[in-house]
Amino acid sequence: MNLIYYKIKIVRPIGKDNPSTYETIFEGYGTMDTNARDPAYIEDCLSSSVLY
Repeated sequence: MNLIYYKIKIVRPIGKDNPSTYETIFEGYGTMDTNARDPAYIEDCLSSSVLY
């Protein structure tokens, strides 16, 4: 079993005139246990979990 620590930061652009400036709307940390060895599979699981 592998324990994975991850950090998520969700940002959004500030203003319509300057989309390259962002503000943080959420920041958090988490862990996940998995038997998976494929990094792409693990990344897909993390992305799905965060977006859910």
